[in-house]
Amino acid sequence: MSPIITGTRPSNAASAQVDAEDPASSRWLPPSSWSPRCSRPHRVRPSRQPAPPLKFAQLVGLLFAIVGVIGFSSGLPLLGLAATGLALTAALLNAAFGICLGCQLYPLVARHRPKPRAATT
Repeated sequence: MSPIITGTRPSNAASAQVDAEDPASSRWLPPSSWSPRCSRPHRVRPSRQPAPPLKFAQLVGLLFAIVGVIGFSSGLPLLGLAATGLALTAALLNAAFGICLGCQLYPLVARHRPKPRAATT
């Protein structure tokens, strides 16, 4: 249920909870707590994509959901709608065309991460 359709804070907060739960659990595909009970298992080959870009993409989705919750909760519905719309657009691109925006951004972010220092003895 999309917060854009319903326009409620609880649905956006539930979306944020799902995104927050997902990167923390590698046991099930999203969302880990209720997916096995609500859907039958699919006989699909597992994805061969590396895990860090996918986890980064989920973190980006979580950040958009949190900004949406803050926007709706603080009385700034335009901010909430904009953040939720961007998250919905990214999800649509991934589902319809296989374009993972978070996965595309990950190399740019990883390049600017500070490198670990070598231990001196």
